[in-house]
Amino acid sequence: MDRRALAALVVALTCATAAAHADQLVLGVGGIGMWHHSAGSGTAAVLNADYRMTWRLPYVSPLVGGLITSDADAYARAGLYHDFALSPRLTLTPHFSIGAYHHGSGQDLGAGLEFQTGLDLTYDMRSYRIGIGAVHISNNGYGSRNPGTEALMLLLDIPSVR
Repeated sequence: MDRRALAALVVALTCATAAAHADQLVLGVGGIGMWHHSAGSGTAAVLNADYRMTWRLPYVSPLVGGLITSDADAYARAGLYHDFALSPRLTLTPHFSIGAYHHGSGQDLGAGLEFQTGLDLTYDMRSYRIGIGAVHISNNGYGSRNPGTEALMLLLDIPSVR
């Protein structure tokens, strides 16, 4: 799947789902590939967007999202998350996703199917939340190679307007 097709898929899925169910739009900016480097790749900038839904399954809620790097790598995903209130204004959010990965000129993650695990820590500013997020992306041995990579991001969590 080429980069434009993957980007169109991410936009279509997130917009269609968000229009009906979005609870939060979580935007992230940061770096990816800071700890693991394959030959010819290094740290790249990353932009991330997640739509986190209002409806709940037992203990978890669904999300859809995607990221793109300055190396033209892209990742579209769907998954689950849960918010844990650590205090009235501090929230810890673990999340897990599975999705399609497109290798641009950055790190080759070894497969088109990749899994993402992550953890966000946000502070409630009353009308939005700010925080930090860390994710690990890996094919969990599904591909012929499994180098994995991590991203660290600053987050802006915006509740939906209904």
